[in-house]
Amino acid sequence: MDASSFIHVPHPRLLATGRAILRIQMLLRLHREQIELLPIRDEQLRPGARWTRYRKARLIQAMCVGEISLEAALATFSLSADEVEGWIRASIGGGIEALRAIPAEGSASEF
Repeated sequence: MDASSFIHVPHPRLLATGRAILRIQMLLRLHREQIELLPIRDEQLRPGARWTRYRKARLIQAMCVGEISLEAALATFSLSADEVEGWIRASIGGGIEALRAIPAEGSASEF
């Protein structure tokens, strides 16, 4: 039996990551205007720094405008596609405040 008779089947984890990446790319395209309006400070994108809401917003915007690719962001910052997708969905629904690690006092998410 030669090597050409084998069918390559990707690992299910790779398939799930690939689907998440496609979902993220679609979210970035569909909600570009909302994402670009996030009020961010001049936040540096350096590996190892704490993920503040401003840093999350900065990364989302950088991916949206093509400053960094999604794949490079995942690898550089050791993030999962699901984590980044959650940040994007939260920012679309609730802006930069939704990217807080700890809910603000009086928010509905404390219950």
